[in-house]
Amino acid sequence: MENGIKKELLKLEQDLSSDSYILKSCFNTLNNNHTAIEYFKNNNKMVEEVGGKVLNLYGLLQVLFVCIDTLYILSYRITQSKNFININDNKILRELKYIRNDVVGHPTNRMVDDHIEHAILNGKDINSDGFLYHIYFNGNETIRNVKFEELINSYYKEAYEFICAIDSYVTSAKTTYLVDDIASIYDAFINDKDISVHLKMLKKEIGKGNLDSRMQKKINLIIRLFKDYKRESSSTLRYIISYHIAKLAEYTSVKEDIKHTLNLIRMPNSLKKIFVFFDNNKELVCLINNIYDSNHPLFNSSIDHIIKQAKKQKNTSAYEYFSTIKELSLKNDRDYVYAYSIILTEYKNK
Repeated sequence: MENGIKKELLKLEQDLSSDSYILKSCFNTLNNNHTAIEYFKNNNKMVEEVGGKVLNLYGLLQVLFVCIDTLYILSYRITQSKNFININDNKILRELKYIRNDVVGHPTNRMVDDHIEHAILNGKDINSDGFLYHIYFNGNETIRNVKFEELINSYYKEAYEFICAIDSYVTSAKTTYLVDDIASIYDAFINDKDISVHLKMLKKEIGKGNLDSRMQKKINLIIRLFKDYKRESSSTLRYIISYHIAKLAEYTSVKEDIKHTLNLIRMPNSLKKIFVFFDNNKELVCLINNIYDSNHPLFNSSIDHIIKQAKKQKNTSAYEYFSTIKELSLKNDRDYVYAYSIILTEYKNK
């Protein structure tokens, strides 16, 4: 992972090609600190004296803290926002600030909310894998156990995803047409990269251009779908997202009068089995027209009939998929009913 970060960071620096001393400082700081992290990983186990262990520990915590702060500055400088970094979604890194302040920053007198805490770190509690320390407040004791590998790997993961996303944003920002930006988002997504930053910036760009509501609605839908995908990925949801990004590109290319098409990724087996289900039940194909909109007067009868037949024929994929759409309709989530149903047009078009 560290080699990947080094490569992506160099690419971002080259793609930006900026004379800004702030950006130069960010890149210099990250490169220096990443080198320090690698030094810690390679040499920490050889340190036996308590003084060396304490110094190494202090250094690692401060280095990680500075790295995260630098990523925020980099984000703000390039995108004018600090909201694109998912540090707070990472439980381990979210705690880093408090661990660093407990151990390195203010161990003897740390203000937390409306009270003061005191931290005690014993040299014997530092080993090659991690350390533990004690926090005292109002007669109560808390012990916090920290693993070096968890901290480092969590940082590398978030840093890599952020740097890749920012670089894609920088390169797509140089293009003239929105459809090129959407194509970049599509490529990033099918290559398993985090597209959160791209989607937010595309939404901002679409809003700036006062483009029609259909584009804005579609990008909002993709943002929602991708958030769900980050929480729990699946091949089916991956295909659904790729489908909607491709359709957004198709619609945008028409608006911008540019010939541009994206090739859909391979359909997962779960959806292929649904298509086989309709191959074996041609009389049900016409019902697909009734389930794009949960307000359609024939929505419930149509989807109930499909679910009944799928269950009867023991087609688990079809049964579960249409049951999901049914549940979404009961939640009055019309956007997701549409998102899951519309891809069935691929069957009708084949």
